[in-house]
Parts: sequence; structure tokens; C-alpha cells
Amino acid sequence: FEENSSSLEQGNSFEDEDIDDAASENSEQAELRKSNKATESRRAQFQKYLDVIDSFRVYMFIMAVVLADVVIDIYCLATGRNYYEIPSSLFYIEAAIMLVFTIELLLRIIFLFIIDKNFTGIYMDFFNSIDVISVTLNIAFLFEPQLFKTGAGFVLVLRFLKFIRMLRANTERVIAGDEVDVKLDRFKTAARYSIAPIHELETMVEVVDILAFMQHLIEDRNISLVMHNFYAWESGSERRTPTELFEAAIVSSGELSLNISDFDKIMLDVLMFVHRPLVQSTLECLMAHHSLRTTLLSNVQNVQLLASPKREKQHREVNAMLQELEQNAETHELWGELETEQDRETNARTKEILQKLSEICRVANFVLEFDEQYHADTEIQDLYRNLGCFEICMKVMGLLDSVDADEDGVYQEAALNTRDLCLQCNALLYWYFLGNAQNQEQGYGQLSFFLESLDKEIKSHHVVMAIFKDNERLMRLSPHSHLNDLVKLILQNGKSHHYLALFASISNVGDRNITENQFQIVKVLTSPGILKQVSAFFCSVDDPEYEEKRRLMEPFLDHTGDLALDDLPPLLAYHLMFLEVLSDCTIGRFSVTTVEAKVQSVFNYVDILRSILDPGTITFTKSRLSMFFYNSIIEVELKISGLEQSAYIWELLKSYKNVMGFAKEELRAVEKLGWDSPEVSRQRIEYIMVCIMITGGFFSRYYDANTFRFSEGAQQAMGSDKVHITLVQVNDLIRELFDKIKAVYDLDSPRLSAEMKAQIFSACESLNKSATKIIDNNLIPTSENLRDMARNESLTGEAKLVQKFHDFHASISNDPEIQKKAECENIHFVSLLENLPTIYDKGDADVRYETLI
Repeated sequence: FEENSSSLEQGNSFEDEDIDDAASENSEQAELRKSNKATESRRAQFQKYLDVIDSFRVYMFIMAVVLADVVIDIYCLATGRNYYEIPSSLFYIEAAIMLVFTIELLLRIIFLFIIDKNFTGIYMDFFNSIDVISVTLNIAFLFEPQLFKTGAGFVLVLRFLKFIRMLRANTERVIAGDEVDVKLDRFKTAARYSIAPIHELETMVEVVDILAFMQHLIEDRNISLVMHNFYAWESGSERRTPTELFEAAIVSSGELSLNISDFDKIMLDVLMFVHRPLVQSTLECLMAHHSLRTTLLSNVQNVQLLASPKREKQHREVNAMLQELEQNAETHELWGELETEQDRETNARTKEILQKLSEICRVANFVLEFDEQYHADTEIQDLYRNLGCFEICMKVMGLLDSVDADEDGVYQEAALNTRDLCLQCNALLYWYFLGNAQNQEQGYGQLSFFLESLDKEIKSHHVVMAIFKDNERLMRLSPHSHLNDLVKLILQNGKSHHYLALFASISNVGDRNITENQFQIVKVLTSPGILKQVSAFFCSVDDPEYEEKRRLMEPFLDHTGDLALDDLPPLLAYHLMFLEVLSDCTIGRFSVTTVEAKVQSVFNYVDILRSILDPGTITFTKSRLSMFFYNSIIEVELKISGLEQSAYIWELLKSYKNVMGFAKEELRAVEKLGWDSPEVSRQRIEYIMVCIMITGGFFSRYYDANTFRFSEGAQQAMGSDKVHITLVQVNDLIRELFDKIKAVYDLDSPRLSAEMKAQIFSACESLNKSATKIIDNNLIPTSENLRDMARNESLTGEAKLVQKFHDFHASISNDPEIQKKAECENIHFVSLLENLPTIYDKGDADVRYETLI
């Protein structure tokens, strides 16, 4: 018991000591906090003193002193007098000036040291250092007047620098608004603007919002007036010009307007209240009210005319579907788990809407377009945009955040279903963006989202490509940093053709090349140490790596239908997309020789030709390889030396005899059965076209009978790349290819575009000129006006009415007088602002020009 009692006493003793230590420590921390607080308070106080030195009134005083000092210095230098000689009235004046400078400088040094705890504010500032030197020299002159004779000019320079410093300080003060603040101190703004209760301010916001809503109704009425005038003009009952009808609508718009007595003055008074939402709403309402012409002109330009019962029906259906889609997206958390039969019905209906919207937005191509079975319906794209389709789709895409795997890394049914919804929504967005500049602008704003979701298995790579399709402006805006980030993803996550979508989208628009993007793409993909890691199958057919390529293509050798990159094994799809990226970088004839040389060195032309000729190469791959060969080897400024003597190019040309042999049958089949028939292969016809392009390009750019080295009677050596062919054999091949290609041209298939027919004719011309003897003396182009004829035939009914409305609003938009009036319509409001009383004017007006601004 005694031992325990002793231990207890000792324990209590330790506890008392700990308590005392803790109390002491807390006391020290409290003292430290108190000291720090006092220090901060002291620094804040001295900052106020420094602000006084830098204030406007002190500035004006110092400025006057500096000017007086400069005048005295100039006078002394001009007359040869020394104002440091005693007794002299100038001495006392200069002494007083020096005293002012010295006091101002010492106070500045002291305050800056107390605030910053160092002298960096002095010696790190050029003008403060000049002040120190200037004051020091003045003191030296005071004690040794003879120094003035040698240093007076230098001191004058320092005075001018001081003057410059004061001017700079004044400029900074004006920019910061300090000078205005000084003036405003003289005028007290009415207290009602700052003490109004919050409930009154919120009520005022609601009132202004109602006025803004009424302004929108007025704008709707105004566009209806213009459309009514267009109807009369289009039907012939109205003889006035579109410009006169627009002005008539402006006059009629005055019948319904917010422009009541004192409206502007009341709104300006509302702007004075200290409440940000109220100010913002009021500004927007004023801007809309005083932009009547500009708004109406913009609305006329953006009107979408539903010019047929079909379009009206589509509008009703699309509007209903989009509203239902938005509702389902917003309530996804209620049915997304698919727990009930009703949930599954809602899910099925949502997918049905997405699929239906995608189908409505696309139209099957009548003529052949490479890799494109459909094209987007521009009218439907505009309709979707006007009905808010993009915003609704982004709500659906927002559901992607809820797609997560469980603890075992497995995606449950609900997660997979949500991902499928996003996949189908991306399919809709692809057609929404494709080739529509206004829609693409919306998509470009969300580019980061689509790039970040490239590996989410929702085919965002298609959307990325659609955003840039034929949009040169967005291609040039695309940051090159995205390319570097995608290369990092390839190195980290593996070779997926999804990561190459941006590369394939920003290099050219048709024949117009985006040079800066082409250079950057080639740089990041083919730089030393990177190319080997990011490329695939850039090797000879004898290389062991090529066996993997054959193995990947083998399952598709007997495939009769058309393929897409997404149908192929990932590595093969990546290889073909990589070829497309490099191929697109050589398109164009402007400043691309460096790029061409780099691309040509990446994949040897012999390996390309042997790969095309390889029996294990499927048609889809042949087309991609051939297009790469055409763009990077044939249609270039930097030609490959000795290509025309290669045995493999001649083997390829010989293989074209078989390809051209079934060309007419393929075209007749599509004319009879259409592109959707299982008996028609769009990709086989694409390959035929590429073969024709290579044939024409080779014989026009590489083959020259006068310089070609023929081999009379010699045999081709095994494994040799040099061709052994006679002149007779070349002429026979040229004649055979000419006959087959000419037969395709003479077919004049409506399923081929005018550009393709021009390429076919160009190939015939090249072959005709390359033969020793002209094959056809009457080779003339036909169907030159096919496109124009097709366009004129399509301009019936709806299209004619839409075109007439386009002419109507173009006449209005391009009228200089209307443009001038639109630019000047807010002059009245500006004049109203300028005529407001100032703070110096007498009167009891609460709104003054300076306080309002």
C-alpha cells in the first residue's frame, strides 16, 4: 500500500510538472501570436503612412518641387552661377528643396524597411536608387561647393530621371483609378443604393428579368414581321426590295417596345444599386433594348426555314424526342440501375431515340465517297442545333462519370448499359458535327472531354474527327500540346488507333494543307527514339514482325462485306490509321518537301509495294497502303529516284490488269442494286479508284520513254529490284491498262463523282501520252457539267425556296446602309450617358457620370 501510495504521489508530481510545462508553452505561443499580431498591425500602420507619401496631394507637391529644382539647375548651368555659395537666395531655396527630398527619401526608406524587413525596396528599384544618389550628391555639394562645377550636369540628369519617375507614378495612379477616387471623395453617393434590403434587391432582379423576357418576345415578333414580308416578296405580292422590307419591319417594331418614357433613366438609376445580379441583368436588358437592328439582322441570318411538310413533321418529331431524351438523361439515376421492367422500358426507349436521331441526321451517299457511306443532312444538323441537341447530348455524356467497375474490376449490367448509352450518343454527335461549322464550334469547346474519353470504349475518336472535318479554322486553333499528350498515352497504354484520331483530323482540308500541323505531327511521331515505339509493321514482308500482320489479316481474307477500322484487330487498325496520318501530312504542294522526305524515309517504298502484292493482304489493307503510296511517293514534289526502274512497281501495274478487269461489273452492280446490297462492295470500287490514280500518277510523273532503261531480251534476276522489261512489253501493258480504264470512263457511271471521273480521264491521258504511238487521237473529256446539272436538278421545291430566302437575307446583310445603321444604333444611349451631370455640377441628381461609370 505504501509503495502504491508513493508511486501515486510521484505520478501526481509528474502530472503537475507536465501541466506547468503545457501552461508555459501555451503562454509562450500566446505571447508569440500577440507579438506577431502587433507586428502585422505595425506593418499595416506604416503601409498607410507609405500610402500617404504616394497619395495624389503629396505627389502634386513633390512634382512642383522637382519642377522648381529643375528650373534652378538649368538657370545655374546657363548663367554659370553656383547656388551652393553662401550667402545666396538660391542657396536657401535649394537647401529647402534638398530638405524636402531628404525627408521624403528617409521616410520612404524607413517605411519600406519596416514593411519588408529589408532594403530591397530601395536598391532593387531603379528610381529609388536614383533618389539616393541624387540626395547624396546634393549633400556633398553642400559641404564642398567646388564639386558643383564638375557634377552639376550629372545632377541635372538625375533631376530629369526624378521627373520621369513622377510622371510614371502619375500614369500608374491614373490607370489604377486613384486620381478618380480622389475626385469621387468629394461626392457622396446616395445612401439608398447601398442600404437597400436584400429582399427589395431580389424583387428588382425579378422585375428586370421580366423586362428581359418581354424583350425576347419583342425580338420574336420582329423576326415574324420580317418573315411575313419575305412571304409577300417570295409570292410576288410585294414589289419592294428586301432592304426596304427590312426597314418596314423596323418601323413596325416600334408598336411593341420597352422604349417608354424615362425607361433609360430608370434603368440607369437601377445600375447604381450595389447588387451584382441586379447590375448584370440590367446591363443585359439595356444592351438588348439598344441593339434592335443588330439583333434582328442576326436573327434573319440564323433563321432556319422549314420549307416543306416533311421538314415540319421532322421538326415536331425531333423536338418531342429531344425533350424526352433530356428528361430521361436528367432522371437516369432513378432508372439507370434497371431494377424494374419500367426502368428497362425507359432504357430501351432512350436508345431508340438516340438511334432514330442518328438515322434522321444522315443521308446515304449516291456517289462513291472514300470511307463514307453516308453524309450529314445539313438542314437536320441546323434543326438539331436550334432545338438544343448538343446541350442535351452533353447531359447524356455526363452519365459516363457513373460508369465504374466493382471491387473485382468487373463492370455490372447497369454500368455497361450506361456506357452503351454514351456510345450511341457519340454516334449521334458524330453526325451532328460532321461538316457543320457552327455545330463544330460547339464540339470544339468540349474537345478536352472527348480526348479524355478516347479509351472509354465509346468511340469518341469518331467525334474528334467529325469536329475537325473540313474546318480549317478549328484545325489551326488546335493546340499542339494535345499531340504530345496523345503520344504519351500511346507509350503508356499501348497502340490504339483511337489515340491517332486527332492526328488524322488536323493536317489538311482537301488539297489545302495545314503546314504547321503537318510539321508538328511528323515531328512528334517520327522523332528519334519515338518512331520505333509508336509505329507498327513498318518492315519488309520477310521480317518476322510481318508474320504477325499476316496473322491478323488472315480471318478477313474470305470476308465479302465492307470493313471499318473498328472491325479490325487493334494493332492492325493502329497500323492502317498510322499510315493514314502520315499520308495526310504529305497532301498539298506547298512547303511540304521536308515532310515528304521524312515520311518517305519512314516506310521504304519497296516494302510498301511488296506488302500490297503479298497474297495475304486483304483489300481493305491494300487500299490504305495504296493511298499512302499515292500521297507520299507518287503525288509529291520530292520524287523517289529510281522508282520507275523498280521491278515491284511494274509488278503492281501488271496486277492492275486483273483489278480493272472487273471494274465495269462492280460499277454496274452498284447502279443496279445500290450500295446497301450484299452483292456490292464499296471498298473494292475504292481500291479500283486508287489503282487508277496510281497508274495515272506514275506515268505522268515518273515514266519517260526517252530516259527509261529498257532491257531487250534479258530475264528478271531472282530477288532483284531492278526491272528487266522491253519497250514492246511496256507498250503492251500501257495499251491494256488504257483500254480497261477507258472502258470505265466511257461507262460514265452516275455512281462516280465528277472529281473521280476527272481522275480517270487524267489517267487515260497519261497512258495515251506515254505510249510510243498515241493510242486514241480523239480522247476528249465528257460529263464536265455533271455536278452543275445535278445541282440544278436538285433545286426544286424546298431547295428553291430555301435558296430564295438565302438571297433575301444576303441582300439585307450586305447592304451598306443597313450595316451602318446597325453599327450606329446605340449612339443615342451613349449620348445619354455623356450628358449625365458630373460630380462637379450643381443639383440634386443621384446618378452622376463618374459614379455610374
